[in-house]
Amino acid sequence: MKKKIKAQMWDKMQYLFRKYYDRMIHAAIYYDGELDLEILAKAYTYMVERVPVFHASFHNHFLKPYWTENNPVDAHEFIRLTEAESPETVEAEVEKFLTGEIDVHEKYQIRVGVVRCQGKDVLCHLQNHMCMDGSDTKAFLTLLFEVYNEIQAGKPIDVVVKNGDRSHFQVYTNFNEADKKNRKKFV
Repeated sequence: MKKKIKAQMWDKMQYLFRKYYDRMIHAAIYYDGELDLEILAKAYTYMVERVPVFHASFHNHFLKPYWTENNPVDAHEFIRLTEAESPETVEAEVEKFLTGEIDVHEKYQIRVGVVRCQGKDVLCHLQNHMCMDGSDTKAFLTLLFEVYNEIQAGKPIDVVVKNGDRSHFQVYTNFNEADKKNRKKFV
């Protein structure tokens, strides 16, 4: 049986606003060389395995919406290589990839595209905003590059991925007890 993950307030809010914007986080990273796609797949597999909502499907139950994990994780299923015809067409390919949307029912809430042209790559990262916010996405990508570099160097992976409380109550973790109690009255 698939493991269930409780949907949090932000998941519900993002889902409710799906008709007003695309719910996606879009990132493009430009390289002067080519990425090793096998190492990239291993790095993404490592990272996505540690963030369960990235390999989960959302179920909008009226009373208690939830996610169900999809296993095993294989980044080859969500990474796509596109060869651009010329340097002039690279941006069109990047835009085409990044303007896509991921349905909440899909197996993965993340897609990766590599647009390659004349020995240069653009890494396109598309993810469901329900999974994490922009600052966590930035941290995720930073750790992804650390994992990539460790794999490339033949080192064991020594990267810890943040994966804790996804609820809105996490904003209170650094408050003292009196402030926590006072602020929670408003929730």
